[in-house]
Amino acid sequence: MKRISHVLLMLLLPLLVVAQTGVLPRSSAQEQNVEPEALLKFLTAVRNTQDTELHHLMVVRNGHVIAEVNPAPWRAEDLHTLYSASKTFTALAAGLAYDDNLLRLTDRVGSFFPDQLPDSVSDMLADMTVRDLLIMSSGIVPDWEMRNKTDNWRRTWLAKKVINPGKQLRYDSMTTYMLSAVVQDVTGKKIIDLLRERIFTPMGITEAYWEESPEGINTGGWGLHMQAESQAKVGMLICNKGMWEGKQLISAKWIEMMTSKQIQTGNPKDPPADNNQGYGFQTWMSMYKGAFCANGAYGQYIAMIPHKNMVVVINERSGRGGEILKQIWNVLMPGVKDEPVEANQEADKRLSKLVSSWVMPIPKGRKSVVLSKPVERSNGSFKIRLKGAPAITIEPRGGTYQLSWALKEGPMTSVPLGFDTWTYRTNNDRPPYSITPRNRFHGLGTQWTTAGNYSWTSANTLAIQVQWVNWISARYITINFKDMKVTLRDNFTGKNVTYDILSF
Repeated sequence: MKRISHVLLMLLLPLLVVAQTGVLPRSSAQEQNVEPEALLKFLTAVRNTQDTELHHLMVVRNGHVIAEVNPAPWRAEDLHTLYSASKTFTALAAGLAYDDNLLRLTDRVGSFFPDQLPDSVSDMLADMTVRDLLIMSSGIVPDWEMRNKTDNWRRTWLAKKVINPGKQLRYDSMTTYMLSAVVQDVTGKKIIDLLRERIFTPMGITEAYWEESPEGINTGGWGLHMQAESQAKVGMLICNKGMWEGKQLISAKWIEMMTSKQIQTGNPKDPPADNNQGYGFQTWMSMYKGAFCANGAYGQYIAMIPHKNMVVVINERSGRGGEILKQIWNVLMPGVKDEPVEANQEADKRLSKLVSSWVMPIPKGRKSVVLSKPVERSNGSFKIRLKGAPAITIEPRGGTYQLSWALKEGPMTSVPLGFDTWTYRTNNDRPPYSITPRNRFHGLGTQWTTAGNYSWTSANTLAIQVQWVNWISARYITINFKDMKVTLRDNFTGKNVTYDILSF
């Protein structure tokens, strides 16, 4: 019997890993009193937003998913980095410590780290409180390069000049890191472990990871890595004031403080925008009345509208993230009603067609060519030496190609390439990252999955796309055999970098 049970468990393990996707009930927009035409207009506006590459989108009303988009090569089960949207989760962890009477808003930050304090502690540093960390008013001028230069983040941060804590918002990811460090100090647990135990596991969230600093502390202000549906669940928890399936996982009092304006952001005299509506505990207030957001770089959003029982999750690579939020408020929300809406079969059909056809474009071209220059070896593979960049190797594999190149850090990256389709591979190769903090990627506990394709767009030009589908990175490579050039572009900078081909 034990043998059978063990075998059954092994068979079920792959299912358990992805079981947290597809768990929320699905429904039509009309059934949840959302006008199908408004949902269609919203998704169309998102798709048409320039400088935007959508990875995941989920719209939830009344606990039901009414829209879900995972454009190929991205899939529902792929995790995504949240960047600064992680901060709202750090506030949840602080709330758990607060509920357990382990943490007070008036606690002095310096009291948690006596061995990390400078030799001379200023009155301002001595006055800095946990509440000041929660509302981004530490009084320390942000230093976004600090995390790149030292392994001792707490000592370095505490040694900086402090000016009038609690008075002015100075948005800084290191402030949230210090909040993570405080919670770890009072609970004896990293915030990811605390959240797993008290919030994620009761909600059926099994796949969530958080980067760690060189000090062994979750980065707090960035670095959380989880699926879109899990993000939606947490958004629902916050909208329900900490209640999940009849259980109070975190106090309603904390959620109320966390999602209420605690400090002014921006200039209130400026035209209304999402960045000047105020800040709660690691959570942004929004232009739409009663709404608030977890916001992250490159367009990571969990938009929460409690009085409409609504959550919208977006993971993308965008330089126009603010426009996406406006589309939620101005295009989608006017179609969210408290009373039944009329059926719209035509809009439903167009909506279904839009979602099913929403894919990352693949360059069109030919599967193979006969090169005009004798660059291929007898076995059909070639290694390209570049001036000022790593070498690139292209090898034939199963009727297509495999791309390999050496990064500045980490092992050789090898990616199978599909023709007119995406080919996936999971390995330990690290993806490109837009930031360079010490110890980056540590603690994520996951392998990386690439999706790659190629196409000969001309007789002498090979176009290659590589997406890290469980991250945010992409790299595009164009090899021009006629002009002896290789052009590389990533989806962070959007800039083309061209290298001369020295030899094959």
